[in-house]
Amino acid sequence: MKILKEPPYGHAIPIRMDYLGISVLFDCIPAIELHDRYLIVPNGTGGTKKYNSKLEEQILSEFNKKQNGKITKLIILLKYWNFNWGKPINGYLIERLVEYIFDKIEVQSWNQAVKTFLSRAIYLLDKEILLPERVYNQYSILNEYSSNALNNFLEILREAENYAQKGKWKNLFNDL
Repeated sequence: MKILKEPPYGHAIPIRMDYLGISVLFDCIPAIELHDRYLIVPNGTGGTKKYNSKLEEQILSEFNKKQNGKITKLIILLKYWNFNWGKPINGYLIERLVEYIFDKIEVQSWNQAVKTFLSRAIYLLDKEILLPERVYNQYSILNEYSSNALNNFLEILREAENYAQKGKWKNLFNDL
């Protein structure tokens, strides 16, 4: 097991586990458990927020079933892209964007799903569409980010979309 990023950690700690020739990438998220089944977790911007992991798992599981198991695979693919680009975008934001974007769109092919994600994520972030918090659903998760951070996300997404539209997959995923 190898921790892939040195402290300080803004949110998740990227870890790679190698076992019997198989490498697995995952994020370890530090948390404090509260009595009401909520967790206090880093929000990626220097603060903390309440998080309900059971609710997140349940919603993602139901959404994934509706899409025949393709949503978690798409999230893993996008997090792999994000990892290869130095984790410029919070992994939770990627998950929530996938959930919002593919709520009414079926994942057919991976290349089209990546292109759809990138173009619609650009639109959502540019217009600062409400992506409600699970715990405090009157707030948007985008409120956690400064204007500069959102602009940086947009620049990165536009660059990635440019590669995807040209079919330059190696530029996105390096070794895939």
